[in-house]
Amino acid sequence: MLPLDGPTSTPWASKTPDVERLRVGDVSLAVEVAGTGPPVLFVGGTGMPRIGWALSEPRVRVAGFRTVVFDGRGVGDSDAPEGPYSIEGMTSDAAGLIEALELAPCHVVGVSQGGLIAEELSRRRPELVRSAVLIASAGRPSAFAGLLSTSGLELSRALDSQVPPVVDVAETVALMLSSAQLQDDDLVTLWAELSAGRAWNGPGRIGQQSANVAWHEREDLEAGWGQVRRPVLVIAFEHDVLFTPRAGRQAAAAMPDAEFLEVAGAGHGGVAVKSDEVADAIVAFLRRH
Repeated sequence: MLPLDGPTSTPWASKTPDVERLRVGDVSLAVEVAGTGPPVLFVGGTGMPRIGWALSEPRVRVAGFRTVVFDGRGVGDSDAPEGPYSIEGMTSDAAGLIEALELAPCHVVGVSQGGLIAEELSRRRPELVRSAVLIASAGRPSAFAGLLSTSGLELSRALDSQVPPVVDVAETVALMLSSAQLQDDDLVTLWAELSAGRAWNGPGRIGQQSANVAWHEREDLEAGWGQVRRPVLVIAFEHDVLFTPRAGRQAAAAMPDAEFLEVAGAGHGGVAVKSDEVADAIVAFLRRH
């Protein structure tokens, strides 16, 4: 069984930041700011609340950075207006947050959908970005990613967003672990228990899922990589079936100032399964920039 790099190995348990609510455009976003030093904005993946950074944010913070985590539109304690949403629109949310907190230029760390936002922010609003870390998100998403996004959106629409939480747990575990790890019943049970307890329903679900589907259908992704004019670290996971290492390498090679790191032994959820390795790579990159 893989070791669990959980909150007990970090100062997260003793950290009790104040939760701010900031108005950005048409939404109010729940935000937590902690630490001192150069600012780092963390942008979560689809349906990922800010607590999802609990295995990475503390290591970055204690390394000497001011960390900012937030619930994106449609998630957690933030507003969930009717959709559809778009990656471009959520990029504007992130830009507004940076401006409201006077963080610019700041480092931006994004995972999965959050990495798409970080990439788009670096391209469209480079004056706000010092550097970007794109985790499990760079390159053209796989055909399976498109199929999964479309099926998830159709299921949410069919059930009026009232999807049983066990569906999200099963999908999370399936994507987080490699095929070999999924054969370990103890490991599957552990991550299922850790992933349980959050129901993500309402208009935010359909909103964010529709943003993913629209992104997967874009035909101009490759053209945008060369327009990312900030230092970038692309982190891919060996067994990621949504954003493969090959896709990440292709995107990094097309970006003017990008580094590429492949982390072995993890699927799409490697930011949690390999949290120490990922956090160490983030800190080392941020210190260089």
